Amino acid sequence: MARVPRTIKVPAVLIAVAVTAVIALRSIGSPRTMARIGDVMHVGFGHVGPAPWPDGSSFSVDPYWASLRKRYLPGLSRYVGLQWLSKYVGPDTQWSVLNMHAENLGALCRQRGFQWVKVEQVGERAGGPVCLVVDKRVPREWLLDKPRMDSLPMRQKLKLERPECFREDPQVKALIGTTWVLVDREDPEGSLGRLLPGDRIHFGPVELTCRAVAQTNLAQRAWEPHISERAFSLSVYEVRGDTFSGMAFVVSKSGDTMTLVPRATVKHDADGTRSDYHEDQGGFPQVRYRLAKPNEGQPNVAP
Repeated sequence: MARVPRTIKVPAVLIAVAVTAVIALRSIGSPRTMARIGDVMHVGFGHVGPAPWPDGSSFSVDPYWASLRKRYLPGLSRYVGLQWLSKYVGPDTQWSVLNMHAENLGALCRQRGFQWVKVEQVGERAGGPVCLVVDKRVPREWLLDKPRMDSLPMRQKLKLERPECFREDPQVKALIGTTWVLVDREDPEGSLGRLLPGDRIHFGPVELTCRAVAQTNLAQRAWEPHISERAFSLSVYEVRGDTFSGMAFVVSKSGDTMTLVPRATVKHDADGTRSDYHEDQGGFPQVRYRLAKPNEGQPNVAP
């Protein structure tokens, strides 16, 4: 008796081929993949004007294989002998995005018809993998100005290593490399003098150098800007390992004069980050600087 060829249903073959292709792609081991927006942690941002906006909600993405898993693998249960493939199509997990917020990505996808964006995994934290949006179709002004991470040293390290993955703000760019000379300090409790000692400060990419009047007692601080739709502010921190403390300042500039008014006291330790916002004290305390002239130089850097 002639043997009857065994036929396989086309849908099952197509699914098997697709799953096999994904397995092959994942075997390369590349941290980059295409992804779709997943869970969003909405925090009620009130945006002004059209996108892009500097602030927004945190979100996660479904990597390519996770998206396929959700869409196609439930149907494998209908085909005996194919269920075993599901365990090879990547974990059913989401990646937290560090350099973009959900409202900007949603607006950009609507404007340009994007279905996927390219992301790159850059590490893991307690909640799972973390990634950067690295899609060249996404302009830098749609990205965040710094990564969303609790660790200040890790935030600064990642921003220095991957500057192309973050928004470049003109105000911040203009501040880096400048030296400012103390004009006056209204500081009843002495907190500003302890955080910003000396008669001048110099802004590096992520470090702030303070010099005392006698060009001694150098103090090295960390600083980072905060870009919002309402005001330009920055924070200055004393860093000790993974802990840091300091102040967030509202920045006002008039010509060559810059005034820093404390907005909050910030402390980060093993219990998390805490911010104590200041009541309106009629402009006190505050510290005022003027832009240094070329012949005034810049602070020495402590060895």
